[in-house]
Amino acid sequence: MYPHVFRATIIEGGWHRFIRSVLPIFPSFIQRAVRKVWPRYALPPCVVLKKLRDPFVDRKDLVSKKREFENEKAMYQELQCLQEIRIPTLYGEGRCDGKRTLVLSYIAGGTLRQQSPPRLTVEEFEQRLRPAVEDIANFGLGYDDIRLSNILLVDARIAFIDLECVCRVKPVHLELNTKCTIGEFVDRYKDYLPHADDEWS
Repeated sequence: MYPHVFRATIIEGGWHRFIRSVLPIFPSFIQRAVRKVWPRYALPPCVVLKKLRDPFVDRKDLVSKKREFENEKAMYQELQCLQEIRIPTLYGEGRCDGKRTLVLSYIAGGTLRQQSPPRLTVEEFEQRLRPAVEDIANFGLGYDDIRLSNILLVDARIAFIDLECVCRVKPVHLELNTKCTIGEFVDRYKDYLPHADDEWS
């Protein structure tokens, strides 16, 4: 992960464990009410915290990531029905070290670079990638951050992390955008495979 993105373990007391264990017994409207008033009882033992990065200088320009932070939060909310399937679950926003922070679920999967041989072939990678990109496209959105590190392999499916660059795509361009996204990811994977062993050992 990164300095502004890290895993956190929640230290639970006996009361916390008790509430979490009995909450599923109650009707869903009571569960929702409890989670709205006391969101800590909805959190699993391990979460991912993603802090809003401090402004930084890039090529002599001061760069703020506030817009990307806001966009990422909005995209998690818009893609709510894909949470835990194609993207992590967004539990909400909090503060960490005085900074705005997204509280996300930890998805127990590995990155493409963490694959153990035999690695996915290019064809197998594309077969898993295509439905993931299309699921996001079904909402009229495009995934524009084409980095292999943004993909997790979870069992036989692909999940995306880092939604900062997910954006609305005009319907007339959606099919082409989806095709280009898949093609760019596949090209990057093709470039990576021949050097996988010596580059990341």
